[in-house]
Amino acid sequence: MKDGIYEFEILHDGKHQTWRFEEKSTRNNFYNKVKDHFLKEEFSNKNDALTGNVNIVQISTYDNVGHAQFVPNRWYDGSSYKEILTFVENEYKNI
Repeated sequence: MKDGIYEFEILHDGKHQTWRFEEKSTRNNFYNKVKDHFLKEEFSNKNDALTGNVNIVQISTYDNVGHAQFVPNRWYDGSSYKEILTFVENEYKNI
């Protein structure tokens, strides 16, 4: 993991994974890249994700200064977890 105070994270099935960035703009661009890449897997209605026994993947960002969150959580179908994780890991290597 790179040192920094800006985080991108994935939450899924009780697992929490975080990638760190030195610059907020780099982290925000990374978040947008992931969000845009998986647009088709995103729940368009968050209430649908909360009803029933739905498996979800959540992406979000945090700033370690007070753990402030500046972007909305995005929720995706849980069946896309491995694909999202692989994409994030590969893209992070290229930063």
